[in-house]
Amino acid sequence: MYWWVRDSSKPDLPPRVYQLPYQSDIHEKTEQVIEEQKKGGLYIGRNEQQSAANGGLGISFEKFSKASHYQKK
Repeated sequence: MYWWVRDSSKPDLPPRVYQLPYQSDIHEKTEQVIEEQKKGGLYIGRNEQQSAANGGLGISFEKFSKASHYQKK
């Protein structure tokens, strides 16, 4: 699987491509996130150590809400 990834802390930089070994679980989760993005959902993907918390995938997706990110303090 090839992923084009943009560093959210450096949005001016071009995206980088990463090659990941194919895993059906990651493929299914990615397809779900893509469908949500087509409907306007925003997600942040994170490369994480494989653990039970993220289903052992090594990648987690977090839904991002602009409204919660830009709340007044």
